[in-house]
Amino acid sequence: MGRSEPGKLQRQPPRYPSGAGKRHLCQELWPGGPATTSIRGGSAGQATVLWNGLPLQSPLLGELDLALLPLAFTELVEVQYGGNSSAWGSGAIGGVVGLGTRADFERKAALSLRSTLGSFGLFDQQAKAHYGQGRWRAATRLFHRWAANDFPYLAQSNLPERKQPNARLQQSGFLQEFYWRPAPGQQLAIHVWLQQSEREIPPTTVLNISRASQADRFARTALNWRVVRGNVVWQARAGLFRENLHYRDEQIRLSSFTQFWTAMGEIEGE
Repeated sequence: MGRSEPGKLQRQPPRYPSGAGKRHLCQELWPGGPATTSIRGGSAGQATVLWNGLPLQSPLLGELDLALLPLAFTELVEVQYGGNSSAWGSGAIGGVVGLGTRADFERKAALSLRSTLGSFGLFDQQAKAHYGQGRWRAATRLFHRWAANDFPYLAQSNLPERKQPNARLQQSGFLQEFYWRPAPGQQLAIHVWLQQSEREIPPTTVLNISRASQADRFARTALNWRVVRGNVVWQARAGLFRENLHYRDEQIRLSSFTQFWTAMGEIEGE
């Protein structure tokens, strides 16, 4: 995929990447397992992930666990590489992954349901509804995912095969979006994203038992206003995120709860 000019992700909807498989990598060992991205050899902390133009990086780690991003809530993806991503700060020297959705004002009302069954207890359900008329549109998305992740594996070649213990996953989420065109060349969008994840943390290869788990909950609200005047495009964005992380380990009687808020806003003209 060719390079983009700085700011292109902010001015245009993201696209599905093609022909770029050798430049970036995303690894997830099992459903719900830690997933990070590497762009052109950079670490996960050197890549920025945007949701409708707003960064999703955790202020605790400086990176994002992609296992918390449901595919059901993403329609558009674009990857931007290297120096062209410097518009998003020094934390994006590896690249930028842009995720988002968009309104189709020509689309009729539609409802879609999807259910998936897989190996090792995987059960995935998704629902999407698009509706509206005239100058406004709305979309509602829901998902629920459960997996036992009790797959067999060999810790060492001289040891018997065993099943992965303490690796269950349970996720559910809700995304509500409203789009309104008050006048020609203007569009206002509101996005509300609620999600909770419960993940057990399996033992390492040198341990037999683990009782650790992690709960992630967040509420994200984003506002986007776009105005086109001739050859000039003005955009204003604002976001307010609240995220909770609760780590527990019964074996060592540890319970650690962290909550943080993130507020951001920007105005740009091109």
